[in-house]
Amino acid sequence: MRPTLRPDWRTRTRRGGHSRSRGYVTTLTRSGLADAYREWCSFVPDLFGRLARDRVLADAFFEGRLVPAARILALIGQLVAAARASGRIRPDAGEQDIRVILCGAVRQLIVLDERDPAVWRRYADLVLNALRP
Repeated sequence: MRPTLRPDWRTRTRRGGHSRSRGYVTTLTRSGLADAYREWCSFVPDLFGRLARDRVLADAFFEGRLVPAARILALIGQLVAAARASGRIRPDAGEQDIRVILCGAVRQLIVLDERDPAVWRRYADLVLNALRP
């Protein structure tokens, strides 16, 4: 079993404050490869949904004020690697792809001040589809 990422939305920002949702912390759980893919497919829409609903969290994410930002990306990279082993994610997908595809979509939705959850869900689906083989 490989560790996979499970978000639990309680993280501090670099300025020491908390977002309204109490932030964003990651915890690792033990799951099999099929579970890693399932976790990935539920993590992305959950992340996009929370950012659509919580502008303070979205702004902290956008501005890089989440304390463990590098750690979160590394954990997401681990989740993608575990899910990739299932064969349901592109074999060449990696952490840089996550930064460009996932973070790029999130960043643009924030810059555009998009607040419609349906639009955020659409982009979450596009991110998931972009990494499928």
